[in-house]
Amino acid sequence: MSKIAILTDSNSGISMRKAKAYGVNVIPMPFNINGVEYLEGVDLSHNEFFRLQQDGAKIFTSQPSPASVMEMWDKLLEENDYVIHIPMAGNLSSSMATAVAMSADYDGRVIVVDNQRVSMSQKQAVLEAKMLADEGKSATEISQILTYHKDDASIYITVDDLKYLKAGGRINAATAAVGSVLNIKPILSFEEEGEICTPAKVRGRKLVEKKLLQLVEEKMNLEENR
Repeated sequence: MSKIAILTDSNSGISMRKAKAYGVNVIPMPFNINGVEYLEGVDLSHNEFFRLQQDGAKIFTSQPSPASVMEMWDKLLEENDYVIHIPMAGNLSSSMATAVAMSADYDGRVIVVDNQRVSMSQKQAVLEAKMLADEGKSATEISQILTYHKDDASIYITVDDLKYLKAGGRINAATAAVGSVLNIKPILSFEEEGEICTPAKVRGRKLVEKKLLQLVEEKMNLEENR
């Protein structure tokens, strides 16, 4: 049976400590905050990130450097036959395309899987990959299974303040200004094709909670009736 290492990035929400417990590996995502680069989970905790964000810090994200990714692959391949690499969804980060291009030089020993996941759904894919590897599935089989089930997860989120969506280019300045005045809160959905869409916009937090539950219920009913 081939030895297979499972690798993801910190967008999965898997910390370095939890990665060790799960038996998987994590590449920290870099953040530029007020001109200083930090690595998520290494020299920047989640609590510190949110504190800086609330304090109005200028925050930019970027992908892990190609050198750091290949260094991780090389290290894992010293003790494993294959690496299954599960980055965040390709439509949300260029790290996916970069990893796919670099993997061409590894003669099939590095398999990059774009199952269009992020956050908790990405974490679930990582844990599923680890379980399949422990069951004796081949690297190719794991990749095929993850890809087949890529649309089996949905995420719905909302935000209290539109300024971060504006800063990230998700909405324009005019939309952000009007939305803030009218207390409009968009509900964002991350589903098929790895893209973020806006299935609903509501006014006030109470209506947001009600609408979120409604959307989840509709999604569950749709899945049950397939």
